[in-house]
Amino acid sequence: MNILELKDLSKVYDNNITVLDKINLSIKKGELIAIIGPSGSGKSTLLNILGLVDSQTTGAYYIKGQNVSTLIKSKPHLLRNRLFGFIFQYFALLNQYTVLENIMLPLTYRKSSHKERLERSLFYLNKVGLSEHKNKKINKLSGGQQQRVAIARALVTEPDIILADEPTGNLDQKTGQDIMDLLLEIHNLGKTIIIVTHDYNIARQCERVIEIVDGKISRDNFQLLSSQ
Repeated sequence: MNILELKDLSKVYDNNITVLDKINLSIKKGELIAIIGPSGSGKSTLLNILGLVDSQTTGAYYIKGQNVSTLIKSKPHLLRNRLFGFIFQYFALLNQYTVLENIMLPLTYRKSSHKERLERSLFYLNKVGLSEHKNKKINKLSGGQQQRVAIARALVTEPDIILADEPTGNLDQKTGQDIMDLLLEIHNLGKTIIIVTHDYNIARQCERVIEIVDGKISRDNFQLLSSQ
């Protein structure tokens, strides 16, 4: 069964610029996907639509077989919080909060006790190997550590799908590979992960590579050459 499906989906901005042009895409549960393509090709826009951060102009988007327009109704943020975990290139963490507080933030919408939210946050903080840093402010951490916090924050709601927009783009090569290794571990637990990346070394480690050029899928499920 497809967990996500796009049918003839397009995104056109008010100035009549077409960013996505009749995208047809099916994603199965448990896939590890890299989306590549030149800057401005529509990769991040596609990821934002998948994550319900943005919406299409035309076409249809289905989650687990149900049309998104009938699912989201008036509270898309609740559906987004339940289904998706987000990882960004620049971490999107709040410097005024501690590591633990940042991880707990996505649980704000959950009808659970503070104790339950705390225990779950500590569990995922331990998963990314940063338990000893729980009370530190974000700006006291290295870039790699901050991205690990962002991954713990993405996992804490226990979403079906992880969406990562250039998760290694702001890191050196070694630290970036450490983050990719962590994402591979998460994938091996059964998570669906979709990564937008310019780094072909990261893309080669994914099971499926999709290339977007000028708002269209130019290639899908192809093999990247080692020279690329």
